[in-house]
Parts: sequence; structure tokens; C-alpha cells
Amino acid sequence: MEFNKQQEQQQVTVSSSMEEKTDPSCISQFPQPNMAADLLKSHTHTTSSPPPPPPPLIKVVEQGSEDDDFDTPEEAGNGHNSDPASLDADLTEYKKKATIIVEEYFGTNDVVSVANELKELGMPEYRYYFVKKLVSMAMDRHDKEKEMAAFLLSTLYAHVIDPPEVYRGFNKLLASADDFSVDIPDAVDVLAVFVARAIVDDILPPAFLKKQMKLLPDSSKGVEVLRKAEKSYLATPLHAEVVEKRWGGTDNWTADDVKARINDLLKEFVMSGDKTEAFRCIKGLKVPFFHHEIVKRALIMAMEKRKAQARLLDLLKETIEVGLINSTQVTKGFSRIIDSIEDLSLDIPDARRVLQSFISQAASEGWLCASSLKSLSADSGEKLLENASANVFKDKAKSIIREYFLSGDTS
Repeated sequence: MEFNKQQEQQQVTVSSSMEEKTDPSCISQFPQPNMAADLLKSHTHTTSSPPPPPPPLIKVVEQGSEDDDFDTPEEAGNGHNSDPASLDADLTEYKKKATIIVEEYFGTNDVVSVANELKELGMPEYRYYFVKKLVSMAMDRHDKEKEMAAFLLSTLYAHVIDPPEVYRGFNKLLASADDFSVDIPDAVDVLAVFVARAIVDDILPPAFLKKQMKLLPDSSKGVEVLRKAEKSYLATPLHAEVVEKRWGGTDNWTADDVKARINDLLKEFVMSGDKTEAFRCIKGLKVPFFHHEIVKRALIMAMEKRKAQARLLDLLKETIEVGLINSTQVTKGFSRIIDSIEDLSLDIPDARRVLQSFISQAASEGWLCASSLKSLSADSGEKLLENASANVFKDKAKSIIREYFLSGDTS
């Protein structure tokens, strides 16, 4: 009798501990149903015992549902707040304010105002929801709003919205693609363009497509979106130009318009050397959070036009000294070049060496913090050598094939 009571007490203790350790909000923490039985079997006595109680019911969140935005406390709050009720309240409040910010932006087209409001709102760990809300609200509107949304994301990327939050926001959008399709007939195509545009604008990595395909069910609309983005937009000739102009033709400047104006002002500066006019044009763009594009395009132009290197680098230096372009935008511009150095090296063979010299010069002159940049690692150099070898092989293969068709000699 005494041993049976001990068994019952142990079973109650094990069951209660299981209930305490099981977090109903996290579907990955499934209890082990045979834990209590295994513990009891470890005793030397072999008396029969009642079966352990079934595991507690766990709420399974449907993919793409509104609850999908509520994560575990550690994920949502980065460990700062472990109270689930408080986290839910914070996200609910963030959702309301994010919706208001998006509505106002579509009415005013004021990028700077959005950036300031997001900073004042705080809670950067929830900015993925702003990405999701911005895109989802634009999907059901005109091309003007779609272009405004794409431009805003590209402008705020890294400076206001951290790259992981942008990535996570698009992850949420894909998970909700089935729900969007119920209310928006062309949801798959529109979301595919948003994904393709994000990749073209360098705010999503190309690897995003394959990684997300592995995470989503094959029959989901999310996978359909990814396939359409890849095959219908990113795999087409001149895909960047096609994607950037997909929602063009509105009264407002598009991102493509701004990039074209940046190219024009840089070309005019190279021809004239008039810094005052260049500064006036940069101010006239009125996109301070997109100045990294000026840095990026100036560096690429300096690589392509060696005689203009000194003039372009001097322009960048003075824009920082007079406060026209801030250090964050300079760092981001250099970082974007580093990320695309392999592709650049296909057209500019010594791009890596030239970029390294630009970084050294800018750091020595005090207008770039080189320690905040990614390193141009040896691995990158090895990949460049591989690309160069591949190009040599392609040229030789073309030559052999051409000679074969001319001569018919199979030897």
C-alpha cells in the first residue's frame, strides 16, 4: 500500500511538471507521453500502474492566419519581456499605429515623415509587421500605391528597418498568400512582383526564393508566388528594368525615376565638375534615406571611368563633410557594393582591388568607418577566380564550336 501511494505521488509530480514545462503558445514543445511510464518502470518493483494522462491540448495556428503574427515571447520580444500578455498588447498597439502610418503615407507620400514616426514608435522587433502591412494594403490599391510601397521599403531598408525584419515581413506575406487570394484575385501576381522588386532593389537576397520554397507546402499560394517571381520576372531578359517599371507611369517619382536622376546628376558632375550644382540636385531629390544609392552609383561609375575617379570620390567626401549625406548612408552604399562585388567583377575584372583602394582612401581621409564594413574576404577572391576561369572556358568552348560548324572537323 505504501509503495502504491509513492507511485501515485510520483505520477502526480511528473504530470504536473509536464504541464508546467509545456508552453501552449509554442507548438514545438510537445511533451513526451511515455515519460511518466518510463520513470515508473525504472523501479525494481513491477506492480501495475494506471496509464499516464494524455498530453494537454495545444493550439495549432493555421498558416497565414492573423495569429501568425504572435510569436513566442523570446522571438517577439528578443528576451526583453517574458510576459505573453504584455507582448500581445504591445503588438496589438503596434498594429493599430502601423496601419495609421501606412494610410497617411499613401495620402502624403512623405518618406521622411514615415521614417520619423517609426523611430518614435520604437519596438523595432515588430517592424516586420509594418513591412507586411505596407505591402498587403498596397496589394489591393492602384499601381501608384504599389510603387510607393516598394520605394518606401527600399528607402527605409537598413537605416530604419533592419534587414532581418524585412526578410521576416516577406516571410509572413508568403505565409498569408492563401488568405490574400480570397479577397484579391491577382494576389499571386502582385505579391510575386513585390518579391521580385525586393530582390532587384537589394533588400532581399536571391537565396530567399529557394529557402522559402523549402518551408512552404508545395500546394500553397506562397510557393506559387515564389515560382512566378522567379520564372515570370527574375528569369526574363532585362528583368531589373522590367520589374522596376512594372508599376511606373504614375504622377509621383518612382524608384526607377530617382535612380535615373542620380545617374544624370553624376554624369553631369563628371562633365562639369560643378559641386554646387551637384549638391543642389541631391537636395532636390528629397530622399535622404535613399542617399546610399548615390554612393553606390558614384562608386560604380568611378570604377568604370578611371579618369573620373578622383572627381567622384572628392564629391562623396564633400557631401559627407557638409552634412548632405550622413555616415550611415555612406556605409550602406559601400556595403551594397561589397555584396555585389562578384557580379561587378564580371564586367570590371579588377573591381575588388579598386574597391579596396576606395575603402582605404575614404577611411584615411576620415569620411568612412571601414571597421563597420564587411570584409572583402579571400573566399570572395576565390569565387572571382572561379568566375574568371568559367569565362575563359566559355570563350574557348564558343571558339571550338564555331570552328566545328565552319570546318566539320570532329578531330
